[in-house]
Amino acid sequence: MNTDISNRIKLLIDYLNLNKSSFSKAIGLSNNVTIGRIINENRKPSYDVIEKILLTFGNINANWLITGKGSMLKDKSGLGYYIPPDKDPPEQDTNIKLLLEAKEKEIERLMGIIEMMIREDDGSQIQRSEHKTG
Repeated sequence: MNTDISNRIKLLIDYLNLNKSSFSKAIGLSNNVTIGRIINENRKPSYDVIEKILLTFGNINANWLITGKGSMLKDKSGLGYYIPPDKDPPEQDTNIKLLLEAKEKEIERLMGIIEMMIREDDGSQIQRSEHKTG
């Protein structure tokens, strides 16, 4: 997929199930203005922003992020998470917490879908058994 880098950053944010603010905080930006401009105004990110993304999400394929070539992830084991050593522990905790919250929301959403599918399947089995006995 050879899209513009601003589109790839948007794809990454969507993949992580984050919004511009939580993504900005996760990579160590103080607000979402920079990411907002990259996405909304199709601006090119600075080297620093690209570096922050790649250091924060260690399994992101740099070649994909910069050129659009290859796959988003280096491997299928997940995103990985790297905390730059120059960050203070409270900020590290906040970054990890944001990512965990996003993953927990995704798990809750998927569990709801699974439960709905089980209920639908149970209902159709009851209908089939009633039809056979009736």
